[in-house]
Amino acid sequence: MRNRFVIPSGIFVLVLVLISGCTRTSHQNKTAVAKIGLTTIPFPAVMGDTRLVLHVTDQQDQPINNAELSIKGDMSHAGMVPILTKATSAENGYYEVPITWTMSGDWRVQVEAHLADGTVAKQHFDLRVLTEDELCTSDHK
Repeated sequence: MRNRFVIPSGIFVLVLVLISGCTRTSHQNKTAVAKIGLTTIPFPAVMGDTRLVLHVTDQQDQPINNAELSIKGDMSHAGMVPILTKATSAENGYYEVPITWTMSGDWRVQVEAHLADGTVAKQHFDLRVLTEDELCTSDHK
């Protein structure tokens, strides 16, 4: 008679464990539906001090001015310290941020736009940073 209650109570405990595992909430950011564009001043990008200009718009191409942008620049090869910066204010969806390119070559710029509704838009850009000498050659005019 004692064994008759051990099996049902074991099943009850198992069901409680399974139910509790199914009720966890996700803490992931919701993905935003926004467009992010990037250019540099000067263009093309030159080693040293420049400015990134990022344009953030919604699906209807309306500017988004109240986003917080996190920007990370990584060289395409290992061994370089990434460039990290932020932009928080915009006019007509254009965010401008100073950046110092520490080396010429191929860079990957990753942008995360944290929007007011809690969503996050992400975009990466491949960018070639030139030296002053490279800028003056006929291939880049």
